[in-house]
Formats: sequence, structure tokens, C-alpha cells
Amino acid sequence: MTAPPPAGRPATSPVTTLRWPALVVMCATIFGSVTQASMSSLALPDIQKDFGVAPDDLSWVVTAYLIPFATGTVIYGRLADMFGSKRMYIFGMVVFTAASFLVAAADSFGLIVAARVLQGAGGTAVPAMSLATIIRTTAPLDRGRAMGATVLAVGLGFATGPILGGLLVDAAGWRAPFLATGVLGILLTPVAMALVPRVPGVGGQRFDFAGAVFCSAAVTGAVIAINRLPAHPSDLLGLGGVAVALPAAALLVWRVRTAAQPFINREIAANARFWGLSALGFAAQGSHFAVIVLIPLILVRLHGVSTVEAGLYLLPGAIAIAAFGMIGGVLLNRLGSRLLLVGGSLILFAGCFLGHVVAVGWAPVGIAALYVVVAAGYGLVQAAVISAATGALPERLAGVGSGTFNLVFFLGGAVTVALSGAILRRRQGVTEGWNPLFSGDASAFSDAMLVAVGVTLVGALLAWRFAPRRLR
Repeated sequence: MTAPPPAGRPATSPVTTLRWPALVVMCATIFGSVTQASMSSLALPDIQKDFGVAPDDLSWVVTAYLIPFATGTVIYGRLADMFGSKRMYIFGMVVFTAASFLVAAADSFGLIVAARVLQGAGGTAVPAMSLATIIRTTAPLDRGRAMGATVLAVGLGFATGPILGGLLVDAAGWRAPFLATGVLGILLTPVAMALVPRVPGVGGQRFDFAGAVFCSAAVTGAVIAINRLPAHPSDLLGLGGVAVALPAAALLVWRVRTAAQPFINREIAANARFWGLSALGFAAQGSHFAVIVLIPLILVRLHGVSTVEAGLYLLPGAIAIAAFGMIGGVLLNRLGSRLLLVGGSLILFAGCFLGHVVAVGWAPVGIAALYVVVAAGYGLVQAAVISAATGALPERLAGVGSGTFNLVFFLGGAVTVALSGAILRRRQGVTEGWNPLFSGDASAFSDAMLVAVGVTLVGALLAWRFAPRRLR
């Protein structure tokens, strides 16, 4: 006797069955993309030294990657629904691999930024198309383990990225992490072509170019504003981002309401459960990113450890993401997503609140233990939230649904890192913090941690409200 399909899902078998070798390849590409993102940040000081870049301009190495990564996830998802996810997956890998070599070979800062745009445009296909493929090739009750495996890949990427990046930069300079990413792409692309299942698109669909332009403009403007305004409220580029984002968002809403086949499907736009669970993903990603940005700074500035040592202190937590992601994937099939989403969100909140109240002043080992708590909650939420959010949609919308979820999920990290960084800069040198237990530099970090506390509290409320009460 089999369980009935979740609400919104057709009672049909997957187009084809996802085999474990294909899942391993997809997890390897996710691992590579996560590792590359964390490695590249360690190359920034050497890039600044080699090209004499001003600190404000140096941020474009990151922003140039983030903007196409954010906007591309929905575009790839929409194209996958039309033409099949494998084509988009392979195309993204090829672009990402080629762009990695272009960054490594760049002889000017402008070329680095241009190549990073291409790298983000290719890299965004990896998580979006992996999720779309899993959704279309696994039965609902088998999906938890596959999702858990992707969380495992993310955890291992977080664990090894800073260490590998530090070693590569120290050994061969800032070009080495990008070169290593390109080599990994060359090795994995032909294997993915052979093993990743072909999932056909759905015929009769059109690509809404106007909607895609409005969506891209809204997200691009928002990302620029998020990265510039929290620290510099009068920054002209940031204000320009707002001036672009607001009308573009209004035009996107108009397009969704009036177009025959809008870029963001009206079924998705009207699905409150999907948006509630996507907002939960925003909160989980946002709180985790804020913590993993603040903890290395705490360790380096307050305790004088090196960058590599800070990465080692983060290692147990990164392993916890992998472990609890896999555990959550197994439990998802037995207990459903509600317990994991609510429980994981409460664990996340407890870890972030503890960090704000007392843990900033702990010794490095205690701070590492705190991150294990945060990582455990994050891993549990991650294992369930993607399946629950996409499970609220019809399977024919798997591509654009997973792409939209990834967009919201990504913006969580961008928003909280910008806000916590702005608070940290503004509170430096303040003797009395918002938390009376701290003073001096420690109070600035405690105050910045409040961003993570706030979003995890919202995430727990969203989990309680929107988590499905049945297996999904």
C-alpha cells in the first residue's frame, strides 16, 4: 500500500528514476560551487594588492558574481520547464567552468569582474537544476534522502572551502582557487552529461522575455541596494539600485497579472504556502550566513587567530550541517517536514540568541561549539524546507518553482550579511552595547548578531504557520 501523493502533485510516477551515480555527480557539482564561493573570498586581499583596487571597488568581485547568480536561478528554472533541466544544467556547468579559467587568466581588475559575471550566470544553474531534476525524478517519499544528500554536499563545501582556499592562495596566489574550480568543472561536465537523467520539458509554453527583464532588473537593483545602502545610506549607486528595483518590481507584478504565460506563473504567485516556506528558507539562509560571517571576524579580531585557524574552528559546524542534513533527509520520510522545520528553526533561534546574549565573549572552542548548534538547526531546516516548498506546487512547475525558491533563499544571505555588517561597522568603538553584558568590540559583535536572532524568530513563526501537517 502506498501513500497518496502530496496536495498539488499528480498521482503519477516520475518521468525517469534518479540513480545514485547521477545523484553523486549532482552533489559533487553543488560541492564545487559552494567550495568555490567560499574559496574566492580568501583571494580578495591578494587581488587588491596586485591591481591596486580601492576597498569599495573590491566588493565588485563578489557583487558581480551575486547579481547573475540571483537573477539566473529563476530564468534557468523557467527554461528548464520548457526545454528540460539537463540541457540547462550542462549549459550552466560549461559556462561556469569556462568563466573560472577566464578569472584565473585575467590581467586586469575589469576582466576579473566581467568573468565573475559569467561565472555567476553559469554557477546559478547548478543548485536550481539539481533541485528541479530531483523533484522530477524521485517519488515524494524517496525525495528526503536525495535532498539530504544535497545538504551534505553544501555542508562539506562549507567545511572544506575556507581551508582549501587558504592553502591554495598561500601556495600559488589568488588565481589558484579559480583554476582549481575550472579543473573540477572539466572533470565533472562529461560525467554529468553521461549520468544525469534527461527530464523533458512541458510543451506549449512560451518564454516571457518582458517578465524576465523586469525580474532581472528588480533583483539586480535590490542586490546592489542591499550591498551598498546599509553601510552608506546616501550612496548614489545604492540609491540608483532602489530607483531601478521598485518600478521593475511593479512592472513584474503587472506582467504576472496580465500576461498569458507570465515569467512567474500565476499559480506560484498565488500560492501562500509556497511563499511562506520560501520565506522560511530566506530566514534560515540569512541567519546562517550572518553567523558564518561574524564568527570568523570574532575569532580573528577578538582572539587573534589566523584565517586558516578560524576555518578549522568552523569545521565541526560544517560537518554538523552535513550530518544533520542527512539525518533530516531520512527522518523526513518517517516524520514529515513539520517537526524538522519547527524543531530546526527553534534550534537555530536558540543558537543565535545564545550568541547575542553571552557566547560572543566565550573562548574560541566555545564559539565553535555554538556554531555546531546553529549548524545543526540549519541542516535540519535545509533537509525539509526545499521539499516542502516545492511540494506545494504542481510538478510541471518544478523548474521555475525551485528557481524562485533559490532566489528567495539566496536573498536571505545577501540581506542579513549586509545588515549585520552595517551594524558591526557603525557600532565599532562604542563602549556600551545594546546587550549590557558586553562592552567594547565584543558589544559590536553582540549587536550585529541581533540580525540573526530576528530572522530566526520570524523563521520559527513561519515554520509553525506554513509547515505541512502531513508527509511531504
